[in-house]
Amino acid sequence: MSSGVGQIKKRQKLSEAQKWSVVAYSNFFRDVDTKRFDYRTQSGVLDMFNISKKTLQYTLREYDEKFAESPFSIDLAPQYIGHVGVASSLTDEVTENVIDIHNLCLMEEDGVTDQTFTDIYNENFDTNFSTSTMQRYMNQLGLKVKSMYVKPTLSLVQKIARLRFVIGLIQHCGHGIYRFIDLKYEVHLDEKWFYVVRLKRKVRLLAEDEMPAPITAQHKSPIPKVMFLSAIGAPQDVTMPDGTTHHFDGKIGIFVFGKFTAARRGSKNRAKGAPAFKDIPITCESYLEILTKPDGVLAKIKEKMPWAKGFAIRIRHDGAKPHTGKSNEAKINVAGHQDGWDIAVHRQVVQSPDTNKNDLCFFASLQKDANRIKKLKKDIPSLIAAVLQAYNEYPEATLVRVHALQYEIYRCILEDGGGNGYKLPHSGIRTRQNSGQEVAHLKVPQQLYQDALAHVARLEAIEEAL
Repeated sequence: MSSGVGQIKKRQKLSEAQKWSVVAYSNFFRDVDTKRFDYRTQSGVLDMFNISKKTLQYTLREYDEKFAESPFSIDLAPQYIGHVGVASSLTDEVTENVIDIHNLCLMEEDGVTDQTFTDIYNENFDTNFSTSTMQRYMNQLGLKVKSMYVKPTLSLVQKIARLRFVIGLIQHCGHGIYRFIDLKYEVHLDEKWFYVVRLKRKVRLLAEDEMPAPITAQHKSPIPKVMFLSAIGAPQDVTMPDGTTHHFDGKIGIFVFGKFTAARRGSKNRAKGAPAFKDIPITCESYLEILTKPDGVLAKIKEKMPWAKGFAIRIRHDGAKPHTGKSNEAKINVAGHQDGWDIAVHRQVVQSPDTNKNDLCFFASLQKDANRIKKLKKDIPSLIAAVLQAYNEYPEATLVRVHALQYEIYRCILEDGGGNGYKLPHSGIRTRQNSGQEVAHLKVPQQLYQDALAHVARLEAIEEAL
């Protein structure tokens, strides 16, 4: 059914005109004395205006009560329209003062809490605002809390190197179209310490609860920890010329720098002969061994990526001394070119952890998953088991997004002139993945590419002049 009055959604607050339409139409079917609807007419009213039974009852009850009070001055206007309550005390003067204190607090290295901010304001302007009032003012002014992280300081030479690195990943496809090379044959390698206790955690407390006693330590060094080496690639499905298919989930492997040995003597923590974990220092020899041993990184690459034999596979790692000392890179390359394989290592740009997928986001996510699995256990075996389980269960879909994210980082490096002060934009990676589109966006705007080349030339001219 339809009427001249627009249809009203269910459970919607009605305007004055809509209420009068409902009342006028309903009164045709209601008994004057009992105020009840005639047989089977109420459902017709509900269908007519597409409203719920509760909305109809509320509207008619409001009309009947006001009609009984004064039949000639019935006001059905909604009681709450627009802003209600006490007028805000955020005057122009208060606004200026809040902004002044905000600019003052920006100079503080550690930042300030809302309570401290309020105290500083009250002390400077002789007021007595509560923290909740100040929080409301800051929300009205659009002041938001953002996280800040320590980033590597970049020299002029390092900015040039970062730009040159990203520009080298771009290929011209003709007709003014530029695209990143698809790095599906690249493996990212890096190490991370995992601690048996959380160095930072959040707790939720009731008003009457007390803050738990913090975990204390003279230094982080005595806290039990384990070093892991992670190797990740790009998830992909590959169909070979002979019709065979291969599925790669992006995980090459995660390796522990340490081993369990029998305890030589007993102690209060363990009996003699019980398994005891012993760290293996990261040296040139241990790093070379973990890459070239029979179940090491190179062997895992060949096992997980058999279709890539004959293609150039590149392992990206940083320039730490254990990685590059004692001709390690040359020895790894020799081992990687055996049996028809073409596996070689290359260094990422100096001071550029954002160009390694492990440092970019994978390690932080893996740490969170391992903490969730480990729960409150504080022993080395539980930590190792939790990290290995978190790695093995890491979602392939997330690694697909990690692979796509690196191209967004490369574009940000170009836009920031080789710097690392960029803000990562919303790039629609998850939206493309959920809609079944190609997740990685490889296209590079022509103007961005040309601006990057011009900026490199300017920086190199400045370097020569110094």
